[in-house]
Amino acid sequence: MKQKITSPRYDKTFFEEMEIMNKQDAEFDISNTVEDLAEYAHNAWAGWMECLFSKCEPSFDKDGYDAMIIPNDLCERWFRQMATPYNELPENKKKSDRQEADKILSILRIK
Repeated sequence: MKQKITSPRYDKTFFEEMEIMNKQDAEFDISNTVEDLAEYAHNAWAGWMECLFSKCEPSFDKDGYDAMIIPNDLCERWFRQMATPYNELPENKKKSDRQEADKILSILRIK
């Protein structure tokens, strides 16, 4: 004779939660999310470029504008930051990265 398997995990509340999640999934539009993430990526990149160029020194040749020079102290700092694993970052840098993660989560409607 087969025994009925019961589990507190699969009670009425569990099925109500699943129904709510299914409704949320139905409202989730992946095409809009992709566009929102792409817009975030572009804005993050554009913000970085604005910051970078604001710190660079323009270089001119005989024909006019030639290049943007990144100061050595910034190159050293950014190379050091790139080589630092997240778990070794100072708390203020982690906080900044968490804020960026929160932006992504809000686009994904997770947070």
